[in-house]
This record gives sequence, structure tokens and C-alpha cells, in this order.
Amino acid sequence: MTQINNLKDDYPKEKFVELKGLSPELVGRISVNKNKDQFDAEVDIVLSESGKIYKHIEMIYKLEDEREALNMGIHRLKKYLNSIRG
Repeated sequence: MTQINNLKDDYPKEKFVELKGLSPELVGRISVNKNKDQFDAEVDIVLSESGKIYKHIEMIYKLEDEREALNMGIHRLKKYLNSIRG
């Protein structure tokens, strides 16, 4: 799983992750949003061209910092991919 850096300055921040071994038309997307003093992460597999959600993986709520939200999102995406590979 190779990470592609694409973070913006405003929220939500999105991180795209290349999904090796799956269709090249799909990428993982971790969206981090700030909610008062906490962070939420949405984990999805999206179509690389349009950004349309192909598979919603999970929402993660009430994390203490942005880096934790991003790391937790990547971990959950990896866990999901491992579960479908067998």
C-alpha cells in the first residue's frame, strides 16, 4: 500500500492511498475533519477519476489530534483490505 500525499490546508483534509493488487481505478481515501477540539476520520474506497464512493469502510469519531485520525484511518483501511484478501 503506497501513500500518495495530497493534504490541503483547510478541513476536511484528504489523504489518498494507492491500493496495490486491486483495480487501478480504485484508491483509498481518508478524510479528516475537525469538530471543535476533536477530529473525525472517514475511510472509503473511491473511484480515482470521479472521487465517487465505491465502498464506505468506516467512520472514526472523537480522536485527539489530526495525525492520530489519519493514522487510525490508514490502519482501518489496511485492516479492511486484509480481511477481503483472505
